[in-house]
Amino acid sequence: MAENVEIYPQPLFEETDEESNFTFAEAQKNAKKKRPKTLITVLIILLIIALAAGGFFYWRSGHQPTISYTQATVTTGTISQQISATGPVQAKATYNLNFNTSGQVNQINVKVGDQVKAGQQLATITPTNSQPNNNTAATTLTAPAAATVAAINGYVGTAVGSGNNNSSNGTGTSSPFIVLTDTSALQIVAQVNESDIGNVKTGQSAQFTVAAYPNNTFQATIASMSIIGQTSSGVVTYPVTLNVTMSSLNNIHLLPAMTATVNITTAQQDNVLRVPAAALTFPTTALQNGYLSRAAMRGLRNNGGQQGGSGTTTTPSGTGKPGIVLVLQNNVLTPVAVTTGLTNGQFTQILSGLNEGDQVVTNATGGSAQNTGTTGQQRGNGLFGGGFGGGRNGGGGGFGGGNGGGGNGSGGGGFGGSNGGGGRGQ
Repeated sequence: MAENVEIYPQPLFEETDEESNFTFAEAQKNAKKKRPKTLITVLIILLIIALAAGGFFYWRSGHQPTISYTQATVTTGTISQQISATGPVQAKATYNLNFNTSGQVNQINVKVGDQVKAGQQLATITPTNSQPNNNTAATTLTAPAAATVAAINGYVGTAVGSGNNNSSNGTGTSSPFIVLTDTSALQIVAQVNESDIGNVKTGQSAQFTVAAYPNNTFQATIASMSIIGQTSSGVVTYPVTLNVTMSSLNNIHLLPAMTATVNITTAQQDNVLRVPAAALTFPTTALQNGYLSRAAMRGLRNNGGQQGGSGTTTTPSGTGKPGIVLVLQNNVLTPVAVTTGLTNGQFTQILSGLNEGDQVVTNATGGSAQNTGTTGQQRGNGLFGGGFGGGRNGGGGGFGGGNGGGGNGSGGGGFGGSNGGGGRGQ
């Protein structure tokens, strides 16, 4: 009977401990050889990316539009504050004339628009049979003063009653037979809003226009103000009466009931230093848009306010308001402290801080939101070791370090590091 023989597979060669150690050592050696190559490849890729990013930032910084500043000159002139109101033109006096007895009109001696003199006969009537014929005063209308005939409410043959009752058509009316207006002097009754009435005083001057003569401006003076307000749709106004300066009409005939648009001058300063009001608001815009650093503004306050000039007006104690304007010094925005007076939204009075002929900045266009207001605070793009530059807007992050940006701006992240931006970086 055959004998069962178990056959075990034998390795081609036996692995000795020495050979095993050799194989492991070789693997470690090979891994060490490959690691530097991989690291170098990664570093090269990162370097290429960093150089590309740096080149982009450099290209972008070189292609930013040039910032253009708008400047205005400090001048001497007039500043006035005005409020607006509207109201009808009115004649100095209006005369409503009627016969004192009943009768029938037999004569009308004038027509509408005629100029009449005091005592001039206007119309007569034939009295009824019950009235005496010799009562001339009752049957004749005469002009009480020099005036203009504004209306005639009847004609020859009209039957009139005593007083103001005309009944030519069988019905009574309350219209006066003849109306005279004295247009030798004119007034305007303007309705002034309650928010403005506190600034209105008698004697103040005003200018007004009417739709019939839109290219002409006329003058008036405040004569009186009513203390009784009038309410319409929840709006309270006060009647203000103005006397029209007749010499300002230049032979233009204004008619009663024309609507006048009135500008009342409530305050005025003549021959004073003034700048456009935009010069006082631009510093805020410059801060918001990055044209000016907050450090520069803090420096102004710490120095007690840099004065651009001695000024020409002595500021009385307790008057004037502090303000800031910007001037260009070597093409750098520099804040200057000023004291302001009267303003009307278009111009602002300068009491101190500037001289006539100085230039102030009112606007800026172009460029990027980066600071141009203080030296050495420009955009910088660092590439290695944390970056170079910095500045207000920070700089682009560099390879192996990150941002070196300072100031108020922000900078892009770097490789192998973190943002090192100071200030208020984003």
